[in-house]
This record gives sequence, C-alpha cells and structure tokens, in this order.
Amino acid sequence: MGLLTLMGLAVLLAQGPPAAPVPAPDLRTSYRCGDDLIVPVWTSGSSIDLFLDGRLEHLVAPRPSQSRYVNERREWRVTRTGAQLSIPGQSDLLSQRCVLEGHGSRVPFVDPLLVTCDDARSVVVRPVLERLVLEFQGERLVLREVPDTGGVFYTDGRQRWRGRPGAFSLSSADGARVRARGCRWAPEAASATLTGSLTVRGGRVLPVGAVVDVRLVEASRADAPSTALARQVLVVDAGAASMSFAIDYAPATTPAGGRYLLQATASVEGRVRWRTTTAVVVLDGASATPPVLMLEPMR
Repeated sequence: MGLLTLMGLAVLLAQGPPAAPVPAPDLRTSYRCGDDLIVPVWTSGSSIDLFLDGRLEHLVAPRPSQSRYVNERREWRVTRTGAQLSIPGQSDLLSQRCVLEGHGSRVPFVDPLLVTCDDARSVVVRPVLERLVLEFQGERLVLREVPDTGGVFYTDGRQRWRGRPGAFSLSSADGARVRARGCRWAPEAASATLTGSLTVRGGRVLPVGAVVDVRLVEASRADAPSTALARQVLVVDAGAASMSFAIDYAPATTPAGGRYLLQATASVEGRVRWRTTTAVVVLDGASATPPVLMLEPMR
C-alpha cells in the first residue's frame, strides 16, 4: 500500500464517519412553525413550493445539493429534526424552528389551488393525503403519488399529472394525448396594506433586539379559535416606546361581515414579555383612523 494511500486513510479516520445527509423535503410531511402550519406541495432538485400563511410560496435552491430554499420573502431549510423558517438577510432572531407535524398523512388544504393552462383552461388542485384531487372540465380525478427519477407524478392509471411550476401538464398515462399543458399557479390575488402603530403601557421602552409580532386575525366565531390571516415581524434596533407597522394582506381573505382583529406580542430571547390584551377591531368600515395597539407587560 503506497504512502499517499496510507495518508488518505489516516485523514479519513481522523475525520470520523461522514455526517448523515440532510433529508430532502418530504411531500408526505407537514411542519408546525409556531402558530403556522407549512405543507410542501411540490419539489424538485432545485426548487420547492410551500403552502404557508394562506398562500403558495415558490422557493429556489441556490445549491441543489443542499436542502435550503429561498425567495425574496422566505428562507426554508430542512434539518435532521425538522426545519427552519426565516427571512433572508434578517437577524436569526426572526428565525422559527419548525417541528414535524405529521408524517405519512398530508393535511388537506382549506381552499383548493387554482391552476391556469396555456389554452385558458383551468384545473382545480386539492392535495389530500398522498393524492391529488383534480377538477378538470367537469371531471373529478383522484390521482395517487408515484415516485419517479424526475421527482414525482400523479396518476390513476389512465391519466397523469406531472411537471414543475409553470409547466405542469395533464395527459393520458402513456403521454400520447395531452389534455392540458403549460399549467401554472394562478397569479396571486391583489393585496392591501393595513398600517398602524404600537405603544408600550406606561411609556416603557422596548429593549434592543426585542421581536415584535403583529397579526391580523379573523375571529368571527366565538366558539372557534382565531385564524391568523397576515402578519409582520419587526426587530427593535433602537430602544423605543412606540413603533409603526404595515401588514400586507389579501382582501379576498377578509370578506364583509367577518370580525377582524389586530393582535401583537413583544418577545425577548424567545420569551413573550408584552402583549395586547384589548381587542382592536379593524376592516369594519367604522373608522379610517390608523389603529393604535397597546402592549401590556406580562405578569
């Protein structure tokens, strides 16, 4: 055995066994990130689609060999024990650790996903368990997930749905007859912005590094928990007794007749130290004055 070979073996022994690879995103797994439920919808070696905060997010992997995906709003990293959700370029204080919510049982979507195709036809897609339920031209197709070298596709033995975002297609199982091509997620709904301000009871100053989480929630039913519709997370970079916020939300999620509230918390080192205790009703048409949230100290 040559000297170089022996040296190489010595280096390998010193390094120990290779680290276990980080698992690829699993389409049969959902994650819980605080109050948010995140479900991977579609994945390839270079991108992933996640359903979170009531919207579909498309993220791209800067390096296909890593389980890290980003866009201008989100960064999603898969770890050996769960995942991490953060905002690109922001402090790690904004990161959320995500734990496995379920494995082998996809959580159904409350609302179906609308897909539009090149010929102006539309497909309604609803992921349920390890299947997709498609509604197309009056038909209801229940397709099962099938692993493939190019990712996954869905079929019922007669028809097949496969592709990538922006280029999904529905065809016969052998691919001889294409029923719809160039299918892509419908454009995001129009957005609006809700602005306001926060103050701290007694004129207290929030410390530098405090994380403020402002949420727009729907609380129409007294016998049901409130549902978060949109949020903004802010990090205090200078001691302040008040600060402004601006929450982007989709008007389609706030139809007239509902009861919508603003809630906020302020945390230090992961522990909630202040929160709102008074309901602040918004989007009811009663007042055009920007809302003011009062943060009360936790006892």
